[in-house]
Amino acid sequence: MKLLSILALTTASLLPAQTIAIVNRTKSVSDTTLKSVMNAVASQVHNEYKAKWGNDATFVFVGKSQTTSSAYWNVYIDDTKGDYHTVTANKPISYCHVKGVSTDYWTNTISHEVLELRSDPFVNQTVVKNNADGSHTTVAVEVCDACEQNDQGYRIGTILLSDFVYPSWFQNNGTGPFDQTRLITAPFQILPGGYLP
Repeated sequence: MKLLSILALTTASLLPAQTIAIVNRTKSVSDTTLKSVMNAVASQVHNEYKAKWGNDATFVFVGKSQTTSSAYWNVYIDDTKGDYHTVTANKPISYCHVKGVSTDYWTNTISHEVLELRSDPFVNQTVVKNNADGSHTTVAVEVCDACEQNDQGYRIGTILLSDFVYPSWFQNNGTGPFDQTRLITAPFQILPGGYLP
């Protein structure tokens, strides 16, 4: 079981660099504001995330009046569509909404979805968690679900970004640190408001 866990994490960390497009399809958020958020998320990926997971991404911004490319992994920011990532026509894609939530909520969510798009783009990476009773649980390699609440995140400048777990979190006998904000103290620990992916 441990070999499967290590293999899954190694595969996730060897993903080639990819172009991720932040696509503004909102009525209320300006291109200038969303570009600033994209720049903060790009900094998070280029620095903190890459340092722990070993992979990076290139970012492009697609404004309200622009058309995006099918070559990109598109992250659509709109008013109401929800917050998730999936695969459509064999292409990773994400959606984040802004209506009816705080700015901190949606900037944290964009960070969350971009990091998960980068670590598990085809929503098919898993590891095996050994339970205390001797049973096993299959856990998706989703890096923000265990620590997704706003008060668990951190800021780059004024922009709130999601906390994320490190590869050590997915290892049954892993040693810390386990996440970027150092709130998690054990492998597979779930912070309040999070869940086991």
